[in-house]
Amino acid sequence: MKVAVIGGTGKLGFPVAAGLQAAGMEVSIVTRNAIKAEQTLGRLFNYIESDVNNPSNLTQQLAGFDAVHINLAGVNELQCQLTIAQGTEHIVQACKDNQIKLISFISGTTVNKNNTHFYDIKAKYQAEQNIIACGIPYLIFCPSWFMETLPQFVQEKRASVFGPASQPIHWVAVSDYVQQVVNAYQDVNVRNKRLYVHGPQAISLKDALAQYLSAMQNPLTVTHTPYWMAGILEWLTGDNSIKYASDLCKYFEDAGESGDPAPSNGLVGKPNTKLSQWCQDRFTQANLAAAV
Repeated sequence: MKVAVIGGTGKLGFPVAAGLQAAGMEVSIVTRNAIKAEQTLGRLFNYIESDVNNPSNLTQQLAGFDAVHINLAGVNELQCQLTIAQGTEHIVQACKDNQIKLISFISGTTVNKNNTHFYDIKAKYQAEQNIIACGIPYLIFCPSWFMETLPQFVQEKRASVFGPASQPIHWVAVSDYVQQVVNAYQDVNVRNKRLYVHGPQAISLKDALAQYLSAMQNPLTVTHTPYWMAGILEWLTGDNSIKYASDLCKYFEDAGESGDPAPSNGLVGKPNTKLSQWCQDRFTQANLAAAV
């Protein structure tokens, strides 16, 4: 199977590309800058240069593929609408033009019509609806929060979350998610499904971050930053992702986790990695890297 991974240079797209390739599929990464992608990731894949908002070029570049995996993101309302919602619309049309046999998409566990007041959810919901309506067999993965996001809450001498961060989260290891994607691709009977991806334990963000710090032998304690501070921090640092992180934390604190992973677990396997094991593995890897 020839698979094009759109958004395959990121922390979620790259592991999926690697997992599919390890399973024997021919994987190409579609990116806006093929030279930079190859310099970053190495000559592990074929690299195709295109932009999701260049429909005619995208249609040309997806010719000859059997499947397309979509991994798109934004850090503000405009980016989410242009990249996730509009970008997916263009991808779907290119897939239809090229008679692609399978589309897969990473969405989120709380994505539904009732939650579209949050711009990120709105864009993903629109993207899902476009995929479902196109007539091509699809796989929509709806994960909860990934363990790999925890280090992002540690900056220099500060470990901080926005708001109370008290909602239970079934943390998922990226490796477990990747295995579910691979299993779904390999089983032709698993098609036209929304697959909820939840890890084995429900732990709040504040407690998960404290557990991560302890495992890494980091003496920092978790502090709580009020939501309103995000705009000021973004202005001071120029980091556009700060306000998005605050918006996401506030949204999730209000909405909570949703979705039933039981059907997905039966179809594509159950994520088994616990946060304690993931933290220990991360600590071991950090020590090995430091010793080199």
